[in-house]
Amino acid sequence: MRVLLVEDEPLWQNAIRQLVAMQPGWQVVAVAVHYAEAIKYYDELSPDVVLLDWNIIGPKDGHAVGEALLEKGHPVAYMAMISGADPAMLPDVPYAKVPKNRMATDLPPVLSAMADSAAAL
Repeated sequence: MRVLLVEDEPLWQNAIRQLVAMQPGWQVVAVAVHYAEAIKYYDELSPDVVLLDWNIIGPKDGHAVGEALLEKGHPVAYMAMISGADPAMLPDVPYAKVPKNRMATDLPPVLSAMADSAAAL
């Protein structure tokens, strides 16, 4: 599975890359740090999965990226929002939410569910 990571903090970029790499056959194909870059990489690379940080550089947040990608037809089952914010403060989204403080335990099952869903197609 090809992953577009939308995350502006290098520490979290590295942590998420490591978790993605633990999934057999998965790779991060690009890292975007703001909205325009995320849309550009999405259009150029057609990733299977998009992992979004809510709070990214610029006037548009990760939620805006998610909305734009859903409008482009990206399947909701292959998106997840990863955030350090209190989950109660996050926007209501139709895809998975993973708190950064529980990413090591909560992200792998989300990725596994995405892989299982893809295998079922």
